[in-house]
Amino acid sequence: MVARRSFGAGFRFAHAGLVCWRCALKSTPRYKPILQQPLTIVPENRRKYVAQAKSQALSTETVVTQLDSSSKPVKKNKENSTESSRSLQYGTLRESLAYIIKHPKNASSLNLIPHVVVRRGSDLSLRRRGRYYSTSASRNAVPDLKATPPVNGNSTLNNLPPAGRNIREHLQLWQQQMESQVDRSSPYTIKAIDHPLTNPRAPQNILTQGTDDNQKIDGDEGDEGDEGDEEHEIPADSSVYLRRGDVVGIWQNGEPTLGVFVRRFVSQEQIYTMRGRWAHTLPRRIQFVFEQMIQPEDLDIIIPHLPQQEISPQELGQLNAVEVPREAGAKIIQKMLHFDNLTMQVKEEYASRLNGIHEIIAHPTKRSHATLHEIAMKVLKKESREALTDSMLWAVHAALVLNDYCLPLRYSFGTRPMVDIRSRAEAISMEIVRDWVRDYQERTVNHDTGLEEISGTRQLRKRNPIPGFIDKSRALIRKSRETRDAMPSGFLGPSSVRMIPTETKPAVWRSFPLTCFDEDEAKVIRFFHVLSTSRTVSGSSMLSTGSTILRAIGMYEDCELGIATGFLLLKELGIIPPWLNREHYSWNLPLPGLHIDPLTDELHSQAKKSVVGFQIQDSMKDFRRDWGDLEAFCIDSASAREIDDALSLEEIDECTFWVHVHIANPSAFLAPSSAMGRYAAHSISSLYLPEASYPILPEEITQPFFSLGNNRPCITFSAKLTLTGDVVDTQISHGILRNVRYVTPEDVEHELGFEQEPGDQPMNLTVGGELAAMPARHKPSPLNSSQRRSLHRLHELALARLQKRAQETGLGTAATRRCVPTVYFGTQGMGMTKNHLNERTARRFEGDPIISIKRQGNSSSKRRFACSTEEMIGAMMTIAGEIGAMWCSKRNIPIPYRGTARRPNPWESPELFKQKYMDPLIAKQEEPRPTVVLYYLKLLGNMCNSVVPHRHVTLNAATYTRATSPLRRFPDLLVHWQIEAAIRQESRTGTSLIGSTDESYLTFSRVEVEELISQMSMREIGISRTERTSVKHWIHQFLIRAFHFKEAPLPEFFNVTIQDGIQRDGGHTGFTSDFRFHFKLLENAATQREGGLRAEDVWEAKIDNIDYYNYSALAVATRLVERPDVSTGIRIAE
Repeated sequence: MVARRSFGAGFRFAHAGLVCWRCALKSTPRYKPILQQPLTIVPENRRKYVAQAKSQALSTETVVTQLDSSSKPVKKNKENSTESSRSLQYGTLRESLAYIIKHPKNASSLNLIPHVVVRRGSDLSLRRRGRYYSTSASRNAVPDLKATPPVNGNSTLNNLPPAGRNIREHLQLWQQQMESQVDRSSPYTIKAIDHPLTNPRAPQNILTQGTDDNQKIDGDEGDEGDEGDEEHEIPADSSVYLRRGDVVGIWQNGEPTLGVFVRRFVSQEQIYTMRGRWAHTLPRRIQFVFEQMIQPEDLDIIIPHLPQQEISPQELGQLNAVEVPREAGAKIIQKMLHFDNLTMQVKEEYASRLNGIHEIIAHPTKRSHATLHEIAMKVLKKESREALTDSMLWAVHAALVLNDYCLPLRYSFGTRPMVDIRSRAEAISMEIVRDWVRDYQERTVNHDTGLEEISGTRQLRKRNPIPGFIDKSRALIRKSRETRDAMPSGFLGPSSVRMIPTETKPAVWRSFPLTCFDEDEAKVIRFFHVLSTSRTVSGSSMLSTGSTILRAIGMYEDCELGIATGFLLLKELGIIPPWLNREHYSWNLPLPGLHIDPLTDELHSQAKKSVVGFQIQDSMKDFRRDWGDLEAFCIDSASAREIDDALSLEEIDECTFWVHVHIANPSAFLAPSSAMGRYAAHSISSLYLPEASYPILPEEITQPFFSLGNNRPCITFSAKLTLTGDVVDTQISHGILRNVRYVTPEDVEHELGFEQEPGDQPMNLTVGGELAAMPARHKPSPLNSSQRRSLHRLHELALARLQKRAQETGLGTAATRRCVPTVYFGTQGMGMTKNHLNERTARRFEGDPIISIKRQGNSSSKRRFACSTEEMIGAMMTIAGEIGAMWCSKRNIPIPYRGTARRPNPWESPELFKQKYMDPLIAKQEEPRPTVVLYYLKLLGNMCNSVVPHRHVTLNAATYTRATSPLRRFPDLLVHWQIEAAIRQESRTGTSLIGSTDESYLTFSRVEVEELISQMSMREIGISRTERTSVKHWIHQFLIRAFHFKEAPLPEFFNVTIQDGIQRDGGHTGFTSDFRFHFKLLENAATQREGGLRAEDVWEAKIDNIDYYNYSALAVATRLVERPDVSTGIRIAE
């Protein structure tokens, strides 16, 4: 436990005998005896004797006797105030605290030794706002040698460093002296040395301080059931995989560690660290990469001594003893230690600037982003990127990770990491709240113990809003619990007051204000908002501040005082709705109009304003053809807001057809530099959540001008196809549609005569009331015989393409079905009003949204290689993407080409795996099982974007780009701008650009596209994760309302299919085939009788508990229903 006491300008001292003594004394009735425990105050000039005593494990009484048998208790008169720092003194903890309050200048020269059992030394250290400062005492302090036993039972560091040598130099000398005592036969390459980077108990500051293993890296919360999604899509600059010999930075067991990448096993990276120990970690835990620092052949000698397969999930992230002979790993470790020493030199040289890194790089009022290189140049005052060394980058990266207000985005880690930087104003606001909380703790203890106040803090205490905020919160929480039940998982139950919608009041919920918070109280609320909606606070000191306030409120005795409870507090105060999806207000992906990020709001506002007086000017008007009576089928739901694609068919002969993929064409009317273009570039992609949508282009423009319809412009990607699925010719053209037919997917499948398989019949489960009919934005028209024939032919051609792809890739045609809940806030349809976060007003919410879950069909392993309407449209959109990429690649046009980054050294040949496990199934027209497909995709590699065309293996495309959703994705807009610039250039010059290297005419240069790709890739992954997490939010809200509050009948038992057989967090992830609910199953007696849970097992299970905040539902397996024949596939877990 660590006791702290603020004095002076926000400093506090740490006494290692107690944890947060203010809270401990407040919460226990026995705090007075604690204050009366005998204590010894040791002067600085005699502290070396204490260090010697520690190393010799002497008792406290013996130490005191040796120091001064005639010492006297602390006297409180002024005459002895100076002498007290020079001679040994005695007293109680109360007397010592009172002395330090009166004499803060002398505090740094004292050493406190309680006459009770001490768990972690008893040194005095100073800390302010999460940063560590060197004092005369801390510079001369020796490490706690008792924490790490010396080699052979001896210690050569029993005295303080001599004059002129600092503690680090002394430690390095000690390390050299220890080398002679190391047991050469030991399997450990390096013995336990009190180096700041290797001993977690060593004194730490900005030069050495590590973070918890659960450090603050964006997005570290688990994605149950989606483990493969994020890894399968990576930024272009990370597409170069880790190669043998790359040195990586990782955090292991709460400390920063350098290690060399050895190899990969399916989903685990094998690392050999500079401490001579190996570790297996997940790819997302890799913090930084230094390419080819170690020669790959140098690793050959240690590989036989390392594990030859994946280890258990329980061992992941742990440093393990390694049986590598010392001489085998010495060369590798020496190189890493040399790099580490260079990094320490950088940290020492730039300590003050690294310590204040946020103040240097942050914008005064706006949130910002920057690359690691940009930050390093600014912090280290370097003129160019070439002046930066790897050790400089690693030092700067370490400083960023340690800072609460700088967030290295984890999905950008690679050669060009990006950093999210909070504004200085936001950081100041957070620090103010933390100071208030520390002040509140001190005042509480002073009141209970009678300690005198520090005169310098009296003014601060007069305006401290924490007591008033606590009282107001208690009253509001009691009011909330009159109508809603609170649950420990952060869920606030449904309201006992139900809203019945009417024609005049169609909403199923309402809110009204209760009370207001002043400006200071609003800062506290904003603190909790950041704490509970951000993924960045794991291991942050903000957690302790938040838990202190929650504890003081006294209404959450049965809850863990963590992030989930902070989220619950905001709901019970009425700051946010009880059903709020926290992704909606996330700081990690700020959405427009919610007052989260000023830059996002500003760009969105400018785009909205530009709608007024928008002038239609078609830059491609001279190149448009009139499609006349050719029917264009827009296949989408009747309630779709934007229609951005349509299909047409032209018959050439009985075996050859032109398929035209018509795409909306906003790029011809918008400039990249326009307000709408800038906002689209900032947003990258529209975000579709079950409760709301955030388009990249204003709906006031897209729906009346660009959404496809009669007399609307389009860009068309045309392919001449044969009935065998071969592409004979391609074209790109611009035109005007005149004959658009709106058709729903259900109508198409009905016309095609699709028969539903058993279990596919529609079924909805609903909580909160009856479903409302969605308003129809487009009226589907009846189809005549000619239109039916065209749709049948389009389906036939799409099926031929899919079968051709399946034969080449081994991947079936079935699209993955996911459970997407529908959320209603009124009888007039879905959608929630986008109110910005109001930290000044507490509200009362009555009523709750209606949540509907639609049953998904079972996926049969024998599907006759048929394709649904969704798969038919997808096949045609893929053809359009291939045409666009091929057209641009022939002209050397830089665009975001999308393809597969093949692994350089896969642990198994994907070709041989396909031949053995997949080709036999394809020959029998059976689709491979999900685990087989997942394993094969991991062998192939990840998806990436690049300005260089490359093959897309899973689509069986020589080159590919996304070009079919310009109303929803900025990369598609970019592709259209580049194509249109080339078409105009070819028209001006009268010559083809095929084979040309001229880029002067393009809208975006190659360098600009490379920069945009980096931003796009990161943003797209964040958006994809947000959409997945939002779906989980509403599914778990549905489950908890149906299961705990009995708002809907749930089956007692579910058939749960184990996903991949890999154990995560003590359980196995599985899903139901009907509603696609994801559950976590634990091993129990029933599963052990069947040999444990295995990949693709089907188990009967029942719900046990639902963790709402972490989106995890626990189910208990009761009976094995089905276990697949392992001879036709592979189990990844084994």
